[in-house]
Amino acid sequence: MKMNVFKGKETQSRKEAADFLRQIAERIEAGRIVLGSGTQEASLDIPETVKLEVEIDQKRKDSRGLRHKLELELTWYEGDTSHQGVEIR
Repeated sequence: MKMNVFKGKETQSRKEAADFLRQIAERIEAGRIVLGSGTQEASLDIPETVKLEVEIDQKRKDSRGLRHKLELELTWYEGDTSHQGVEIR
């Protein structure tokens, strides 16, 4: 059963988004992240090994033109240590 623990959405400048992602990267490296919005808060302990999925989508929206989407997703199962490579070029 899937349970949505936290979800947030906000329009930001490119610099603000980059700063936010840097903060997330620091928390991932430290092994714990806490996200909050208003009274809602969620925390995660991040293991040493995670699966990183990177996806770029484009979709034509008649009313607004071509929409671009970059998704970064980390997933893991407790005790899983498999590795597969993705690199930034």
